[in-house]
Amino acid sequence: MKAEIKPLTGIRGIAAIWVLLLHFQDELNACLPWFKNLEPVASRGHIGVDIFFVLSGFIMSYVYQDIYRWQLRSKINFVIKRFARVYPNQLMTLLVLGVLVLAANFLGKSTSGSYELKEFVTHLFMLQAFPYLHNGLSWNYPAWSVSAEFFGYLAIFPIAILLMRQAWLSKYSFSCSIALIIGYLTFLNNELLGTWEMLAQISFEFLAGALLFRSIQQQAKIADISAKAMPYLCITGVILLYLPDSIISDSLVRSYLILTAPLLIAALYSQSGVIANFLSTKYVCYLGLISYALYMTHAITQNVLKVIFPIEMIEEASLTMRLFIFASYIMVPFIVAILTYHFWEEPMRKWLQKKLMS
Repeated sequence: MKAEIKPLTGIRGIAAIWVLLLHFQDELNACLPWFKNLEPVASRGHIGVDIFFVLSGFIMSYVYQDIYRWQLRSKINFVIKRFARVYPNQLMTLLVLGVLVLAANFLGKSTSGSYELKEFVTHLFMLQAFPYLHNGLSWNYPAWSVSAEFFGYLAIFPIAILLMRQAWLSKYSFSCSIALIIGYLTFLNNELLGTWEMLAQISFEFLAGALLFRSIQQQAKIADISAKAMPYLCITGVILLYLPDSIISDSLVRSYLILTAPLLIAALYSQSGVIANFLSTKYVCYLGLISYALYMTHAITQNVLKVIFPIEMIEEASLTMRLFIFASYIMVPFIVAILTYHFWEEPMRKWLQKKLMS
C-alpha cells in the first residue's frame, strides 16, 4: 500500500469547494452582495474539474505503476475497486433525484434542469460523457465527470502505463505532460472538440497527470522547483483573475490556470512549502476525504435549497434572514456530504469490493 500524500488529499477538498462556489454563486450573491467580490474566483470553479483529472492520472500512476506485472485476476480487481469507488454515489444521487422529480411531477411543481428518461439510462450506466449519448448536462449534472473518470480508468490508464514503460520517453515526460495540456487548450479555445469535449478533457489531462508522475520519478527536482515557484504562480493567478476583460481575455486566464495544475500537483507531491503544509492539516485532509461526496451531492442539495429559499424570496428577505440562508447554503452541503461519505459511500465501497472480489 502506497503512503498517502496528504497535500494531494487536501487539494481535492479545495477543488470540490471551488466547483461548489461556481454552482452556488447566484444564490450566495443574492444573500450577501459583497460575495460578488469573489465572482472572478467563483466563476472559474470549473478549473476544479481540471485539477481532479490531472490529479487522477498522477495518483493512479503513483499507486498502480506496477499494474502491468499483475496477474489477470489482480487487474480485474483493479477495475472492481475503481467501480466500487465511483459507482455508489453515482447510483444514489441518480435515484434520489429520480424520487424528487417524480414527487415534483406528482405535486404539480416545476423542476429546473433536464430529466429525460434516455438521459437517466445513460447516467445509470455511466455513459453520460460519451459522444452522441448525451444532450448537454442533465440529471445530477456534475456526474458527467464520473463517467469521464471511469473512461479514464479503463481506456486512458493502460495507454499511460504503456508510455511510462518506454525508456526513451523518460527524460521527455515533463515536456510531454505540459504539451498535452497545451494541446487540450488549443482544441478547447478554438472550439474544435464538439461533442467529444468531455472525453477529450479526461484523455489529455489524465495522461498529462500520469506523465507528470513519471517525470518526477526520473527527476525529483521537478517537484522541488515547482514547490518553490508555486507561491509566485498562485499570486500571478489571483492577479489575472481580477484583471478586467479589456486587458486579458477569459480564455487566456483559463489557459493559465489549467496549465498551472500539473505544476501545483508536482509542488504538492514534494510535501514542502506553505501551501503543502496547509493542505496537509487535519481538517483540510478531511475535506479531501469527503470531496467526492460533496461534489456528487451538492447539486441536489442546491435544488432542494432553491425550493425552500427561492431566489426571489432571498432578494426580498431581511439581512438576518439572508445571513441564515447564506449559512444554510454553506453548511448544508457539507453536512449532506459528511453523512453520505460515512453512511453510504464508504460502507458501499467496502461491501461491493467484498462481494465482487470474493
